Amino acid sequence: MTQKGFVNVILVIVIVMLLSAVGYLALVKKSLPIAQQTSTPTSTLTKILTPTLTTTDWKIYVNKEYNFQLTFTDAWAGYRVYREQWSNVPAVSYIFAVPTKDKTFSDTGVPPGYYKAFILILLDKKAIKPWDENGPHPKYLKSSQTMDFYVSYPQEMPRDLEGKIDAGQVVNSLRLLP
Repeated sequence: MTQKGFVNVILVIVIVMLLSAVGYLALVKKSLPIAQQTSTPTSTLTKILTPTLTTTDWKIYVNKEYNFQLTFTDAWAGYRVYREQWSNVPAVSYIFAVPTKDKTFSDTGVPPGYYKAFILILLDKKAIKPWDENGPHPKYLKSSQTMDFYVSYPQEMPRDLEGKIDAGQVVNSLRLLP
């Protein structure tokens, strides 16, 4: 037998052995009882499931001028709403502020002792958007027959409110009324 023929025989033997080993491992893994098979989960159920919320004590803000409503948890007790009419475009902002005990915190557009949790912007559908679409701008939420609804969030939150209020949860409760 030549050296080239010998190398081919060895190569075939190595391939057969590898395929046999892979087949054996697949067969052994498949035959293990389920209790013995373990895997490390990449996420937990708490990250996937949305908790069931009790909403009986929640407050509902209804705006009859623009026919929408928002729902607030009891953590928003004492919240205030400030209306701001825009002068350069047909738009109005509603600033939703919640009381803070953090005496070092100050927020523009709301009185001392209040945190501007989010700003709901209602822009006339016919208006040209007053912000650069390529730069920072409010997030689009939904549209009524006459207005487009946008939201803007502040950059920081007072420490005493961290983990207590969820502006995103309130914004997600936005409902347009007939």
